[in-house]
Amino acid sequence: MTRSTRFYSVAAVLALGAGLGSGATTAIRKMTLTAGTDTIDYSLYQESTHTDIWGTGADAVAGVSAGSAEPYTVYGRLLSHATPTTGVYTDTVLVTVAF
Repeated sequence: MTRSTRFYSVAAVLALGAGLGSGATTAIRKMTLTAGTDTIDYSLYQESTHTDIWGTGADAVAGVSAGSAEPYTVYGRLLSHATPTTGVYTDTVLVTVAF
């Protein structure tokens, strides 16, 4: 008996939500001070040149997997603004993978 292993390519779309910061969009996300309401604006990008926003719809990333784990790098950049209040800022961004 001969056994063969086959790997099939699977197309997927990876989308990054706006995050939980109040007033956030996929173009301008907001990290919120854990002990307050101050925010820091930031964006997530598809490449290191910070040209293409990584978001949803047309700003999602199409990928193909050959049956194994596929790494994807997300690039971030803080947007310019006044010096923020000192503290810890957080945000949560939902990643959706659609096959």
